[in-house]
Amino acid sequence: MPDIHLPIGTSSVHRVMACPASYQRGKVAPRGNTSGAASEGTMLHTVMEAVYADDKEAKDLVGDTFNDDLTFTEDMRIDQILPAIAATEKLLDLIDADELVLEQFVQYVPDLVGGTLDMIAVSADEKTLLLNDFKFGFLTVSPENNKQILLAALAASVDPKTKHLFDKAEKFVGAITQPKAYGDTAPTWAFTKDDLKTFEEKLKVALTYAESEVPPAESGSHCKFCPASPFCPEKKLAAQGALVLNLNDAEQLSSVLDMVDELDMFIKSAKSLAHDLLEKGANIPNYKLVQKRASRVWAEPEVVETIIRNAKKMKIADAYTMKLKSPAQIEKLCKTLELPYTKFEEQQVKISSGTTMVHESDKRPPVGKTVVPENLIALTAK
Repeated sequence: MPDIHLPIGTSSVHRVMACPASYQRGKVAPRGNTSGAASEGTMLHTVMEAVYADDKEAKDLVGDTFNDDLTFTEDMRIDQILPAIAATEKLLDLIDADELVLEQFVQYVPDLVGGTLDMIAVSADEKTLLLNDFKFGFLTVSPENNKQILLAALAASVDPKTKHLFDKAEKFVGAITQPKAYGDTAPTWAFTKDDLKTFEEKLKVALTYAESEVPPAESGSHCKFCPASPFCPEKKLAAQGALVLNLNDAEQLSSVLDMVDELDMFIKSAKSLAHDLLEKGANIPNYKLVQKRASRVWAEPEVVETIIRNAKKMKIADAYTMKLKSPAQIEKLCKTLELPYTKFEEQQVKISSGTTMVHESDKRPPVGKTVVPENLIALTAK
């Protein structure tokens, strides 16, 4: 998997198009450490590449160590790779794929705009192109109007290494293969060359703004992974605005809630950056790093087990706690042992742990409103 990062890549283009100022601000912002989730995702991309480019079996890679000294485990194979392979195979059948191009680095503007395509699949008649993006996180990503896919397609259409694939192409299919969100099925989005042209026009405008002396800035959900977020003036203004609103006013409370997610990202990014800088030896006035609360653990569990076995009044069973595994864990066990899960499935039920508040755009149906007793209304009114 190519380790090439351009100033404006497939993972950041949506942010630059929404907030052109993030391009210049991001270049000078301090960088934190790569998260464990990101490193694991990179490893799983490498495994998928080995499966499709090198014709390797995922089970043969279990136990191998990849970048950042991460080990590919059997749980990762079952939970992530097997569903990703199943979803990908369905996509390849969908377009009658005849040729695959994997982990191809492409550029729209050399040394500035581009990225790496996880998979391009060409149909047998060369008229359909599939652009499949592998995701291994929990945050659900949709392929519809996905700027990461659109930039990848646009860059591939002009890059000398891949532009020949677009000569006969009439249809394009963008797909997100994301086991934690979609299991073994990948959602798709069909788009055309006209869609690519429209996207290109918008991208050119954003690039012009991004390289201007005073690029426009816009706060929003696109700020989530922006390295400049902890220092963003727009975020600070949003925080100040939230403080002056009246929380007893339902309409103003709604405005505050609209800001909450953005401010939460701002707070988390500021804390994460500060922690990373302190670990690197930086001085942040009034703050320091300390050890987390220590928990007691056995230095040598085998020795403890031997002591228990030799004890006269203690049995080995007394020292262990046995608990029935969850449906998800039993299903995973069935897959490992190649046993049917049907009988277990008949016994499982889904029980919500409670309610959670979301924006009205969320597709889930609302919970029925509870009828408040009149005497309670009268009491609260006082």
